[in-house]
Amino acid sequence: MNTKYQKLIAREFLFLLATIILTVSFYAILSFINISNINRLNEQKTALTKVKNEKNTFLSFPPLKPKHSELNQKTLNNLMEFYHANPNFEDLELIFKRYPALNNDTILIKASFDYYATICDTAKYKTLNEINLKFPEFFVFKKSTIDTLNSLDKKKKFFNEKIRTTSSEIKTKNELFSKSVYVGIFILFTAFILRYLIYATVWSIKILNNKK
Repeated sequence: MNTKYQKLIAREFLFLLATIILTVSFYAILSFINISNINRLNEQKTALTKVKNEKNTFLSFPPLKPKHSELNQKTLNNLMEFYHANPNFEDLELIFKRYPALNNDTILIKASFDYYATICDTAKYKTLNEINLKFPEFFVFKKSTIDTLNSLDKKKKFFNEKIRTTSSEIKTKNELFSKSVYVGIFILFTAFILRYLIYATVWSIKILNNKK
């Protein structure tokens, strides 16, 4: 075989080999990044679980002391049952008469409505102590207790957002393979088709210049 053709074949083979190596390298890099994201996600989930357990342990203290002796947890529970049975009830005077522990106090009755709405939000609040800490109108507790709970909630929100972000960055094997194929096609196009178009353009200009 002519040496010129041997060099041509060898050069094209090297271009093809480089294309394959670059494509495989790209896939390997994507896989490494994906594995790193999976490990990071697992660490974030572990941290979130730790915060949740810490919060559950913190909220396992004895029931809070009522601010008004007559408006205790039992009275509040009875009032909540009344609201549940009468969702559209609006006669405040009758409520005050039925529950004298409210002491005709509009602040307390408004708080009781909020307390009922909070209890109904079972997806957000898991324990009674967590709900009661939202209502200083009914219960006695220290500010440091609220600060600790807020700090735990902030940590929980932080890790939930991190998990959501990291989860969106994790790709399936099919997605990684598809991206690598697209990159491989682009490299192949650049290494061969685009290169030959450039060669052809340069050759055409050279021929036209020679004719002049």
